[in-house]
Amino acid sequence: MKFTLNLTHRCNLACRYCYGGRMTRTDMSKKIARQSIEFAFSITPPYEKIEFSFFGGEPLLCHDLMQYLVALIKKMRASHRGSVRMSMTSNGTLLDRRTICLLAENDIDLCVSIDGPEHIHNQHRVYPSGIGSYKNVMSGLVLALGSLERVQVNAVYSPDTIASMSETLLFFLSENIPVVHFNPNITAKWSLGDLEKIPQAYESLADVYLDAFRNGSPVAVNLIDSKMLLFLKSGYACGDRCGMGKTEMAIAPSGNIYPCERFVGDDTRNEFILGHVESGFVEDRRYKIAGNRENSNVGCRECRIRKYCMNWCGCTNYMMTGRTDKVGQMLCVSERASVRAAQRVFTTLAGENNEAFVGLLMQYVTGECQEQVAF
Repeated sequence: MKFTLNLTHRCNLACRYCYGGRMTRTDMSKKIARQSIEFAFSITPPYEKIEFSFFGGEPLLCHDLMQYLVALIKKMRASHRGSVRMSMTSNGTLLDRRTICLLAENDIDLCVSIDGPEHIHNQHRVYPSGIGSYKNVMSGLVLALGSLERVQVNAVYSPDTIASMSETLLFFLSENIPVVHFNPNITAKWSLGDLEKIPQAYESLADVYLDAFRNGSPVAVNLIDSKMLLFLKSGYACGDRCGMGKTEMAIAPSGNIYPCERFVGDDTRNEFILGHVESGFVEDRRYKIAGNRENSNVGCRECRIRKYCMNWCGCTNYMMTGRTDKVGQMLCVSERASVRAAQRVFTTLAGENNEAFVGLLMQYVTGECQEQVAF
């Protein structure tokens, strides 16, 4: 079970593609925080893994609340027989030594949102004044990389930055960042001209990936690694697919329960509220939402890559088409290009018997590094 705890609606940035909402500025209270953790443990089967993700807004605006939650989770996990992990997604601008100590001492994974080098990052990730946030983000990221074992980055690409994806990956490699998640701007309007850029952008990304392994500097990139893992597994298993509202949910600062953090926004999408942490689920609404998370596109049923396609992601579908079960054209083009690029990487490095790549495949086979691959 995965629970994303939206600690606050507030954020010190004003990213131009933010889906987190703009109107509400409230924080989660200690009472709701405690009820959220109690709720999570109460509905999770005894031997099942629980993942808690601290999210926002910007969660570090509520550092003391996060500290309280960490202590509460550690206390309650003593009676839970399954594993319990914690993570935090941050814009990186408020990372300091106090936060780094909290993350390190409690084995909390960190993901920092950064879109690339300064001229790319500052196109969208800005302060309310319009000033770019790159310098402050990099200051926090460098501090984290020097102190924590597990640091990942999330880079959002938009129609105006997709051609720079390979440049962005080269930048991350120069900063010794081991795990990179590229995610599309799901709020953007992708024109036909924008879509035509995607295959070449992914192929250029694959070229950088290949050179990294050949040069002894391997990196994990979700667009490539997630598909290569699927090649080994012969496609997505049922447990890999969207668990929104069933095995995955987000809790708003109000205590309202949503299927995924992308639905929280300003906490006004009543049709997606599954219940409240104090009173529990509204079961008929939960079952209805869970039943509409699959893909209804007729054309997808005959597609040759359907086993490897993420067409079932309900929140992505909703943001792109307004329906959780209907796939948008951008995702279709992206998934095809991702599979094609991953196939080229897989066959090339396997054919070269690249030692680092063979080692990576063995880790995938044994399940040792699947947690770093984002589906």
